[in-house]
Amino acid sequence: MAMGITLSRSFCFVGRNTPDGMTVEPDALLAYAGTIAASLRSGRIARGDRVALWLSSGLDQVAAALGCWMAGAAFCVLPSFAGRSGSERAVGRLQEVFGVLQPKLLIEGRADPLPAVATKGLDR
Repeated sequence: MAMGITLSRSFCFVGRNTPDGMTVEPDALLAYAGTIAASLRSGRIARGDRVALWLSSGLDQVAAALGCWMAGAAFCVLPSFAGRSGSERAVGRLQEVFGVLQPKLLIEGRADPLPAVATKGLDR
């Protein structure tokens, strides 16, 4: 049985850099996610691989999550603030999450794949 997905007419992402909101059309969101998926597939990410997402923007996180799904990868969203303080507790918590998750790739910062995805490979 085929499964259909109905998307909203538009999405509004509100954040620190866009306090009044940024409207994104579904086609643009899917194109963004598709670019991320293509980048993941053309790299070393295979179906079932785990990807950690450490992004601060709602749009970037949503597009990266959709891109991972499109590529067949599993993902884990890391809290945007975790570890950035550099405190022993924050760094320890991130190490704990990475120890359990064992991601093959970390997408961090602003994943802006127009033109390229900002990614960092992990030695795992």
